[in-house]
Amino acid sequence: MPRPVEAISARWRTSVAPSAGWRAVRAMTTDGGTDRAAGLSYYATLALFPALFVGITLLGLIGQERLVNDIVHFAEQRGADTATAQVIGTIATAATQASSGALTMALVISLLLGLNAASGLWGAAGRAIDATHGVADERSFIRRRLTTWALTLATVILFLAAVVMVFLGGGWAGELFRALGIGGTFDGIWGVLRWPLAVGFALAALALTRRHAPAPAARQRSAVTIGTLITTGLWLALTFGFAVYVSGFSHYGALYGVFSTIILLLLWLYLLSLAFLYGAELDLQRKRGCGADA
Repeated sequence: MPRPVEAISARWRTSVAPSAGWRAVRAMTTDGGTDRAAGLSYYATLALFPALFVGITLLGLIGQERLVNDIVHFAEQRGADTATAQVIGTIATAATQASSGALTMALVISLLLGLNAASGLWGAAGRAIDATHGVADERSFIRRRLTTWALTLATVILFLAAVVMVFLGGGWAGELFRALGIGGTFDGIWGVLRWPLAVGFALAALALTRRHAPAPAARQRSAVTIGTLITTGLWLALTFGFAVYVSGFSHYGALYGVFSTIILLLLWLYLLSLAFLYGAELDLQRKRGCGADA
């Protein structure tokens, strides 16, 4: 084929080639990405209460039962059932009482068991990213487990910090700033500042997962990528939109009765899993696009 024709063909392919975003969508739908998201949402469901147990226990250990009670009240206002709220309150009370004395061996063992149970989600996230990249994890079993445990604890703490930032916007922040002698005007500033700080902690947890959960061959060079930013934005939009839909337009309660809560939880986790894997696929497609351009 003559060179001018090749040049015209190359320019034409470049001009009509889909963007990395559309390539990521196509790859998700044709390469089993939606199935991996379903599997990831299953592991997220299994890990939800162990992770919640670890987070609430850590709050209780630092004596912040009042903050836990605020979170329980917030959850009840947004539809959490009474049984879930009672479980959270019981864990917080027990952990707070333990923090007043020495840590009991039973509490330490419970924390370790909860951490191990929650780590299944982060292991599944790493395997899903590996499958997206088409690579195998060659790390030893012990190294993978230790990495997953450390990653689980770190991300739970980061997400916990994000939750604390949100709930520090009420009386907590006012009391803290008045104790430091910087109350008044600063309270209003903090009421706005706490939201980007909470998003920042959540973004850090996501970036940490994307950086260390998968095999070394599937990792990104940068901790914060376009994919992690897009995933964070999608998580916020999906959570807000889903909350509006459930509160105003859905009829799951009338259709599924007592099963409506778990069905809505599974659907929400599935959407979040899709957003997570889309971010990973987007970074991969951008990387391949840059390689092709080079």
